[in-house]
Amino acid sequence: MIWLAASLLAALSGLMGVGWFAPALISALVVVVVAIDSIEANEITLHQAGSLVLVVVVNFLLWRAGLALRRFFSQVR
Repeated sequence: MIWLAASLLAALSGLMGVGWFAPALISALVVVVVAIDSIEANEITLHQAGSLVLVVVVNFLLWRAGLALRRFFSQVR
């Protein structure tokens, strides 16, 4: 669920035209929360690390897609 919220925040920050730091901070927050949760549960696995990398990549891709949509909608008048 946290990954969906992070992805939506990244896409919205792209639509608002926020710089690259927004998805970076969102990704860092998600990584910290999930890492702390995994450490507490003693469940740090390679699959978990791969999922975190995937979340970071998806956040940046959605941010760029939001910027592209913003440019597209600002040109159509």
